[in-house]
Amino acid sequence: MSYAEDREIIEYSRKTGRVVVTRDLDFGDVLRYPNHPGAIILRLLSEYTAKELNDIFREFLSSVEGQILQKSIIIVELGRYRRRSLNA
Repeated sequence: MSYAEDREIIEYSRKTGRVVVTRDLDFGDVLRYPNHPGAIILRLLSEYTAKELNDIFREFLSSVEGQILQKSIIIVELGRYRRRSLNA
């Protein structure tokens, strides 16, 4: 869905119950996109290669329990992450 509009991506996420993984900060805006399964936003340097991004993402996924991914906005940065629940 790399060429889809943000609204299309959110609708697909809602229909399928899938968490969005993106570098687009707009998906963290809960006022613009309320009630979706969640988003993982990679806030990493644009110079990173696809392999480096995948390695960082895999490391993040191996460090967390899967249930925290649903109904959350998670910002992944180098060496750390922040989480905000969408249940509130």
